[in-house]
Amino acid sequence: MKAGQRHVVYLSDRTLEVLEAQYGHNDQLVFPSVTGSGKPMSNMSLAMTLRRLGEKQVTVHGFRASFSTWAYEMNIATPGAIEASLAHANAIG
Repeated sequence: MKAGQRHVVYLSDRTLEVLEAQYGHNDQLVFPSVTGSGKPMSNMSLAMTLRRLGEKQVTVHGFRASFSTWAYEMNIATPGAIEASLAHANAIG
């Protein structure tokens, strides 16, 4: 977690379906390492996937930025909730 604190993020029905399909594969991690080490997927895994796909103008951080922009533009939640979902330390309070 970027802020180092637990927080609640509400998930769509489809996201819950995907997570439920993973149940039993790894009960501790949503994105486990493919090495079977019991550790989470490395922060470079998605970056390398993007490179293998030939995506040169897309960054992993761009996904977070895209979410933030979308959430603010759609007025989908309060600014505090949006920032908390990104695990920003100064989000609430």
